[in-house]
Amino acid sequence: MTDISIPAFLEESSDSEHENGNVLKDDIKKQLKKIAKKAKEITTPKKDETKTKKQLSKERNLQRQSRRSVICVRRLPFGFFETQLREFFEQFGDITRLRLCRSKRGRSRHMAFIEFADNEVGPIASKAMDGYILDLKTLRVDDVPAERVKLTTFKGWSRHGKKTDSWEDQITKDEQKKTNNNDENNTDDKNKTSETKRNKKRKRTEQKLARRKRLRQSLNIDYKFTVCTNSTTPLNLETTSTIRKDETEEKQQQES
Repeated sequence: MTDISIPAFLEESSDSEHENGNVLKDDIKKQLKKIAKKAKEITTPKKDETKTKKQLSKERNLQRQSRRSVICVRRLPFGFFETQLREFFEQFGDITRLRLCRSKRGRSRHMAFIEFADNEVGPIASKAMDGYILDLKTLRVDDVPAERVKLTTFKGWSRHGKKTDSWEDQITKDEQKKTNNNDENNTDDKNKTSETKRNKKRKRTEQKLARRKRLRQSLNIDYKFTVCTNSTTPLNLETTSTIRKDETEEKQQQES
């Protein structure tokens, strides 16, 4: 793109006018100058001086974050939550934001981000606490620069996690839920199986008593007795369907 410049004959006191002897009026000069300026503005590409909202917000966040310092603490032991972290790291300086990474259930992921009000406190705290042994676990503390701090790093930092049980208690609760669901689904089946078991047991006792009666008859022993059972219905001792005739005949032949 070639830059358009205002011609020399439009300028006042130009030498070309006197040489050629052509003198333009002031009104015509002004109009021609306006036309030339408009053409220059149209042809020259404008620089994108206006920035987007995202760029402006990023710059503002960088300016704010450069005044503060952030550290990342890893390998935290279980039971070291937000209150314990705040009490422990407040010895280095004022804490503006603190976020403990948690799962969907609210359990600790053993990693936390801590933001200090002063930009000089973060590097000091990271050097002092890196490799520190806490509850048989060595802490890993890193200094996070302002450029790497995202908007999501402290997302939900004011929201504390739920109070959770230990792994053993959670496993027992899950097992109890499974057993309860299985019991509810299998109540009808259990009732049916219990009835069938009772009927089978009743048949066995009737068969046993019938055999004994048969033996007494073969030995010419007349003895009457009553059977006491937990069930309300009495046992039918004189059932002929359960007696095996073949066995009685063989035993009588042996005795004779």
